[in-house]
Amino acid sequence: MLNPASAQRLLILLVASTIAVTVMFPTVHQASAQDESPPIPYRAPDDPWLVRDDARLFSEDEMKRFQFDLRRLQGLGVDVAVYTRRADASREDSEQFADALRESWAVESAPGANDGMVLLLTVSGSRPRASTFVMSSGDNFFPLGQVDQADFDRIYEEEVAPHFRENRFDVALAYALRRMLYAADYTPPDPPPVSGIHALAHDAARIGGAVLVQAALLGLAIVPALMERRLTIHPSRKTVRIYAMVFGGASILLALVSVVGRSGLGILLAILVLALVTSVTALFLTPAGTSASGARRVAVVPSERRQVGRSLARISHRKDRHVPQT
Repeated sequence: MLNPASAQRLLILLVASTIAVTVMFPTVHQASAQDESPPIPYRAPDDPWLVRDDARLFSEDEMKRFQFDLRRLQGLGVDVAVYTRRADASREDSEQFADALRESWAVESAPGANDGMVLLLTVSGSRPRASTFVMSSGDNFFPLGQVDQADFDRIYEEEVAPHFRENRFDVALAYALRRMLYAADYTPPDPPPVSGIHALAHDAARIGGAVLVQAALLGLAIVPALMERRLTIHPSRKTVRIYAMVFGGASILLALVSVVGRSGLGILLAILVLALVTSVTALFLTPAGTSASGARRVAVVPSERRQVGRSLARISHRKDRHVPQT
């Protein structure tokens, strides 16, 4: 049997142990929770893609469109990255993960600028309503143009969140990126050529247009020389038709190539050549006896004029010799 002193010491030891376990349990739990937090995905510093779709939410075309918008933002000095994942996480956990992701990926315009943003789309498989769309921005990200943090929060609630709640993830992300673009620059740049064919057509239209204008001017002398074996300023109708067919067809082809290549200069040069061909055709193919109004003129040679005068003189002479009988 324990004496009173031993019993007192044992009681004190039990109380101290209970207090120690009670105080240390939250720390142990917090440490274990940190160990169980999802790892930050690795992103190479030279990775050209600013959107990473680990959750497989977007199609290939949508990924290219988002990448194009993100590159436009980067060209305006606004660094934004997008990451999608599938996880059962609360909004607070997603916000912490987005902050860690922005820091790990160094999403900023320059080291230490702290002016980047990460858009994190977390999709929950077991609880679809628990999916979250969070934005982690650096201290110097806002204001973006004339849009501050409060304005963007309102835009998110009115335009982004409703589409995200309906699982229209692509539309929600598109609204967020386009709003940033409009805030950073109200005049977006011209879209780049869709493919290499468009770029090739653009260059061909500019070069071909300049060559065609010069060829059409020189052709006024070259085509008659080749067709009629002489230099003349009065080509035959056949020569003019050939000139019109060659350079008129070339101008139409140039216009089509310019449309494909989106070349305004090429279209202008095509119209110029077509106007030249039309003028030459109208000048040399108009019948010699046709006036500008289209009325046919009768050319009277001097001999015909004399014959008409003689006929009128005979008629007048006969009238003078005719004496009426009484």
